[in-house]
Amino acid sequence: MTVTEASYYVDRKRRAEDMLKKLVRFCGVTVKESPVLFGLNIVMMLFFIAMQLGMSYAFKLLTEVVVGGENLSGRYHAVVVVLIFFVCITFGGNTGNFTQMMKAAYTQKAKKIFHRRFLRRAYSTKQDDFYDKDFYDQYEYIKGHIGDTTQISEVVFNELLYSVLQIFVFSTAIGIFSPLVLVYILLLSGAMTFINVYAVKKRVALNDSYVNEERKKNYFNDIFLDKGAVREIRLYGLAEKLLARWREKHQEVELEKCRLEGRPDH
Repeated sequence: MTVTEASYYVDRKRRAEDMLKKLVRFCGVTVKESPVLFGLNIVMMLFFIAMQLGMSYAFKLLTEVVVGGENLSGRYHAVVVVLIFFVCITFGGNTGNFTQMMKAAYTQKAKKIFHRRFLRRAYSTKQDDFYDKDFYDQYEYIKGHIGDTTQISEVVFNELLYSVLQIFVFSTAIGIFSPLVLVYILLLSGAMTFINVYAVKKRVALNDSYVNEERKKNYFNDIFLDKGAVREIRLYGLAEKLLARWREKHQEVELEKCRLEGRPDH
């Protein structure tokens, strides 16, 4: 590994650590500002999971009623199962609107805080800085994406955590009713996880193998799109030379991709 590659990996690791710290900080602000609503959001997620689990179990009992009433006797038992099924499907079948309402409720205060921080930073910035194109582009980008800071919490808690809780609850239920089925699901999930991790690592290794050549190719792309560079290219008559270099580099990158990925080159 060359010094350039080593510095590239160190920089990428540092960026990843900084991003992770920011994610934790953003989530922490959201939870700290609305602890009660956040707790209610978690409780409702557990409630919805329980309703979905009850819906599946009630459907199983209804199936037994249809095929012969196994473990059930009398129509009163059947009526109770039907009522339980409809209660569970009412509360656990369509949770989208309530979930969106809970997201808006427990992230509202955090959104206001992030907006106030942005306005304070903008107010303390010198007026001359806004005349700089790059600075103003960054300002407009941040201004339009402040809401993304709370969307991180929504993804972590209402998507990731919800999925983890679902897996835990349903795995426990399956293990109680049929341990062999649970073992089969775990083995299948382990195999799929291993295959996906291997494929991702392979893809990352392939990308790292030709990342430097890809950068060189993109450098030529940027030259042809930059107005200032285009004027100099025309002035010094470098168009044909640079175009030939771009074609050469583009072909090298594509051939290297085909070789590393085991695809036939055309």
